[in-house]
Amino acid sequence: MYIKKYHPNVDSIDKVGFPLVEPADIEKCSFVVFSQIEEELCELAKIIKKTENLVASVIDRDDMVTNNNIANENGDNASQNGDYMEHVKIFKDKIDRAKQRMAEQEENLKECRKM
Repeated sequence: MYIKKYHPNVDSIDKVGFPLVEPADIEKCSFVVFSQIEEELCELAKIIKKTENLVASVIDRDDMVTNNNIANENGDNASQNGDYMEHVKIFKDKIDRAKQRMAEQEENLKECRKM
């Protein structure tokens, strides 16, 4: 009856999704503790911030070393510094992605709490 009423042009029942949540999924959701998830997200945010600060301090330290060695720089040192900074940049990009995913999870938590 549902398919006839709301999807009259569908030729197969398999092409129409069931409009309600599965009862087993409702039972699983009843075990979710939002305060625990919120605490874990808060702890994860602290770890991300701490890691971000650590990377920033490594970059600052490297800038100081580089500035002190400009007069004495040779080709090998410049090459090593370039490789090193490339790894730091990759790590910084990963931190940015972690922050973005963290924000998405916080938004998901807010949405779930509304329901």
